[in-house]
Amino acid sequence: MNLFDLPGPQFLAFYAMLGIVVVGAVYYLKKHGEAGEPVRLPSSDPYLIAYLRGGAVDAVRLGVTVLVDRTLLVIGGNDEVSCRDGVTPRHGSNDLERAILEQCATPQSPRDLVVSPRLTGVARRSYEPLLLHMQLLAGSEQRQRRGLHAGIAIVVLVTVAAIKVAIGLSRHRPVSFLVISAMVFSVLTLFTIRGRRTARGDRVLDDLATLFDALRGRASELRPYTATNELALLVAVFGLGAVPLVAFPFRRALTPREAATSCGTSSSCGSSSSGSSCGGGGSSCGGGSGCGGCGSS
Repeated sequence: MNLFDLPGPQFLAFYAMLGIVVVGAVYYLKKHGEAGEPVRLPSSDPYLIAYLRGGAVDAVRLGVTVLVDRTLLVIGGNDEVSCRDGVTPRHGSNDLERAILEQCATPQSPRDLVVSPRLTGVARRSYEPLLLHMQLLAGSEQRQRRGLHAGIAIVVLVTVAAIKVAIGLSRHRPVSFLVISAMVFSVLTLFTIRGRRTARGDRVLDDLATLFDALRGRASELRPYTATNELALLVAVFGLGAVPLVAFPFRRALTPREAATSCGTSSSCGSSSSGSSCGGGGSSCGGGSGCGGCGSS
């Protein structure tokens, strides 16, 4: 039986199954081709972990967090980050920390600081080559292989759809659903090959999350200026959102989106006409800490 002679609804069902198989094959080839023996990242370098998890911006955000907790940086009342008096770049323990301290010789907006091209460039040069060498980040070879598999898959999807569309048009049948299906599965194929990490990198990150799950569980017990190494690992593996806001209020300054969302969704803050009523300790504002940015934003 010629598949292209199937009636429209039946062919659409066949094409849906074909699309699922093709997209699944691309996903399998990606995972299988990039898998391998797990490697162990040195937990003594949380910056490497942070770069693997979130890239250069997260590495810079970790650096600012560590330097604030080491009291080398301070966050002022207007949320600007600057060096404490007497602090010089030499107080940094690595190139990224030194670059952050150098840039913070003058007050910096946290939002601009974490996306600074200079700082993200330092992070990229410091950590990306090793992660590429360990095949935890997708290099040019992996990206080319992903692109090849996706290209073949899309050619198959488009060719099958195009033949049926041509037949349908010649018979004056509607083909819009088939065209949409071809577009959807092609986009899904491209989405499947996305990702800066390899399958091995994802596995390493999952292993780290399991390894440090206990640290995340007792995050509420951490206190500022006393356990910087543990704080650094917590941020590196799980992100700044895992840091308790009550103990580390500077987290809000480093996550401006969170501050905007908190103030924008709180009915108490949204209806308040002044900053003082927002910081008055109402329960809806989380005891004053949940809306600390309303008055200053």
